[in-house]
Amino acid sequence: MNTLDFLSRPTAETHFEDSFSEEVWRTTYKDYHDKDINDTFWRVSKAIASVEKPELQNEWAEKFYDMMTDFKVVPGGRILANAGTEFKGTTLVNCFTSPEPKYDADSIEGILEKLKYQALTLKSEGGYGANFSRIRPRGSFINGIGVETPGVVKFMELFDKCSEIITSGSGIKSSHRKAKGKIRKGAMMGILDVWHPDIIEFITAKQNSGKLTKFNLSVNCTDEFMKKVIEVDNLKRNGSSQEKIDKIVWNLVFPDITFKKYKEEWDGNIRLWEEKGYPIKIYKTVKVSWLWNLITQSTYNRNEPGLVFLDRANRTYTANYVSTVTASNPCQEQTMPDSSACDLGSLNLTQFINEGRTDFDYHKISKYAKYLVRFLDNINDYSNAPLKEYKDTMLNMRRIGCGLMGWASSLFLMRIRFASEKAKKIQQKLMRTFTHAVIEESILLAEIKGKFPLCDPEKHVLSTFWDNIDLSEELRNRMKKYGIRNSSYFSMQPTGNSSVLAQIVSGGIEPIFLPEYIRTVIVTSTPECIQNVTPHWEQGEWKETEMFKFAQEGDEQILKGIAPDGTIYKIDKNRGLTKEILCQDYAVRYLSKLKQWDKDANWAVTTEILSVKEHINDLAGFTKWIDASASKTINVPNDYPFDDFQKVYLDAYKTGFIKGVTTYRQGSMTSVLSAVEQSKTEEEEIIKEDAKLPDSSHAELKILRDHENGGKRKWYVTIILNENSAPVGLFVQTNAQEKTVIANDAVERLISLAKVKGIPEKFVSSTVEKCSQDSNSTKIARAIGLLLRHGVKIKNIVATLDMIGNLSFGSFVFQVKKLLASFIHDGETVDGEICPNCGGKIIYESGCHRCVNCGNSKCS
Repeated sequence: MNTLDFLSRPTAETHFEDSFSEEVWRTTYKDYHDKDINDTFWRVSKAIASVEKPELQNEWAEKFYDMMTDFKVVPGGRILANAGTEFKGTTLVNCFTSPEPKYDADSIEGILEKLKYQALTLKSEGGYGANFSRIRPRGSFINGIGVETPGVVKFMELFDKCSEIITSGSGIKSSHRKAKGKIRKGAMMGILDVWHPDIIEFITAKQNSGKLTKFNLSVNCTDEFMKKVIEVDNLKRNGSSQEKIDKIVWNLVFPDITFKKYKEEWDGNIRLWEEKGYPIKIYKTVKVSWLWNLITQSTYNRNEPGLVFLDRANRTYTANYVSTVTASNPCQEQTMPDSSACDLGSLNLTQFINEGRTDFDYHKISKYAKYLVRFLDNINDYSNAPLKEYKDTMLNMRRIGCGLMGWASSLFLMRIRFASEKAKKIQQKLMRTFTHAVIEESILLAEIKGKFPLCDPEKHVLSTFWDNIDLSEELRNRMKKYGIRNSSYFSMQPTGNSSVLAQIVSGGIEPIFLPEYIRTVIVTSTPECIQNVTPHWEQGEWKETEMFKFAQEGDEQILKGIAPDGTIYKIDKNRGLTKEILCQDYAVRYLSKLKQWDKDANWAVTTEILSVKEHINDLAGFTKWIDASASKTINVPNDYPFDDFQKVYLDAYKTGFIKGVTTYRQGSMTSVLSAVEQSKTEEEEIIKEDAKLPDSSHAELKILRDHENGGKRKWYVTIILNENSAPVGLFVQTNAQEKTVIANDAVERLISLAKVKGIPEKFVSSTVEKCSQDSNSTKIARAIGLLLRHGVKIKNIVATLDMIGNLSFGSFVFQVKKLLASFIHDGETVDGEICPNCGGKIIYESGCHRCVNCGNSKCS
């Protein structure tokens, strides 16, 4: 008989201070047996202690309960929701990285096998991450059926639809007494390596809203690629010629699929494939500057894709002698090999501040960090997994992810400015205490319970990560003797719902977004009070009602309405029905009660006040101590200059520790959090959904001549102008020939710009189809016309054409670029370009580029 069944719940109790925190518990973590949060803590504690030896179960159940009381430690959401319940089909693990078929992973059978893995993972309420680089690129010939493959992105759409269906639920409030308040949202991470031939399509895949909505996307930028990006950046800073910059190129490659060992040995690792001397095929060679611009421009406009540096993650993965890091979970705090599981929990730092509120209680941190290690280690034994491959890895590798939350709230409580020198000193002492306690406990568990089965102590102790955290010789010697219980240890998870549950502390290691803010939360079933005035969006109904009216949020159209009780409800095509809730940070609430809250104090800084440099420095200070990764979003204002935006990613990589970066540019997409009073910012461009020319437009004929050849080559360009005499369309007639290589390069760049700017796919596809039948000059004009009709700024079109190298005065591209430049208003900044003479800002003037500092000029 299980003695835990007769153990009484300890007397210590936790009470909610905020109604929203209680609502999150009720809808997300409460089991139908739980009367309050303490019942939830006790249910979880007994379940996780049940894997201990019988004589230790009561002791550890009480210690785990103590650990969770007052939210000192908050386990991952699936642990709180599922541990100790009747729902045996669910998992306690938040996220997984996909297994890969052992043979012919690139075949339709292999891809569908992977799709089955995804479906079973999402069914269990787990998030899903996968690297899709194993799939052959679009247009590859399939010998067996004599057709060409649709490529990576098309297959990803299959995974996206599968997620949508599995996690949709009924949309109707359940009357079943055992039903959960809400289900998981089917979060997924899709990664593609930067060498893959489909990388361009992947980068621009989410530039149109409504596509791959269940995926977060990240480009895995290899060290080799980033070294080339840094080389390009250095050349630009030194004022090198465009010709020299353009010589730095990047090959998009894939294995030769006809090679006899392809089906048997291709596992997505292109470096290993080449090291074996196996053949590859170069599909395309692109300029590094152009590809880097495409990645960062896409992210600038739509916040995706993110960037991840898996080469770096593999170096700090202490078991890299066993397996290779290939992907990450949806929030990217866990970079992991295939078939891995995120077993997560976080110390809530607001509960570890000393009595004088001057620093942390480090003895207390060490104590509960060790409790957390044992707790998470037990999860590997206790938890179900949706696939045998996951469970095998959990038992053989025993990964855990110990993290922190409430960092920024704690700094508020101590009245210390985020990212200040004082904060940095505390941060480093905190991380040393935390990491060493975790590693010490994992080694102790190896002595007591045994090392993880695939651990090789002689190899494990050689990891460079131990040098990063300055691990003591004493602990290294013990590790060499006994091994270590776990193969991974640290990650900084975003703790979105968990931080709200814990009385609304700041999420993970993020700064405080705002002292008080509006949070948009998903509503799982339509409240009765608005059922009659809510469109059935889940059935495809998208129309205004008596309450809901169309509104614009970021670059997405949503439905928005105010309920009779004053609650603001919204519907968007990704999240469905949501509502706005007012939240106040834990520290602000605490200080307000003591009359010590001062919103104008130097230490009361929020996300938008902090500089990008402060964001990056703080993140780097944490990631030095982390073997996996950290989830972190760097917020920038809407008008943040694009060249500075690119520098964010370069600076993050140059820290030597950061393994991934996500940015959010204000107003670029619908967000989860917003200020109580939103500031209004003007968008750089308003991309028009409608492709029609305005009724008030008029045409002008321009004759462009090639004066290098005595004016014999002519282009008759009809340019359509709106009521403000700005170009909105362009057509050309000519007998002059344009070089095919230049024309194709121009059209490819212009079409990529169209995708990046979010022009609806139907117009882009139609233009591409028509271009295939056009002469070279006509196809260039057609692509430019697409951009003009949809409102893309002329300076962005000119900048795109500027990227084409080796243009002669006698080419149509050069002539039309010069014509378009003449419509740019004098004084507009040339984005991403500095003066080669003095480094000053470049502006447009009379269709030419001029440095405002030294006057240096060049004409388009």
